[in-house]
Amino acid sequence: MFRLIALCTCILFFVTPTWADSACAGKMVKGKRSDGRTYPITLSPAWSDERILQALKLNVGDAKVTTANGPDGFATFYEYSDAKVSIGHSLNDGLTVTFSKGEDSIIWDLGLCVPSGT
Repeated sequence: MFRLIALCTCILFFVTPTWADSACAGKMVKGKRSDGRTYPITLSPAWSDERILQALKLNVGDAKVTTANGPDGFATFYEYSDAKVSIGHSLNDGLTVTFSKGEDSIIWDLGLCVPSGT
């Protein structure tokens, strides 16, 4: 029994992504509001758009979704009845999330997700 537990622990150690505590892990980032104030939230450039929207307390199923291609990536636009979110994925700049509601907007520049050891 002890060997089985030790084997499972060893497998989990080596299979667990090395980026779990690096730039790819969720971290508190401060978004810049249009009025200069900051808005802290936990986000990660490794997260899916759906997970980012969940962190913003939004449901991807409730949005009108459009996409656009750019020179080094793409952006997805989520339009809700009272808010808009754009999530841009760039090979050069990484991930940028913009949330707009009325006249207020917040921008989070999350950068690139570069796993440690690469």
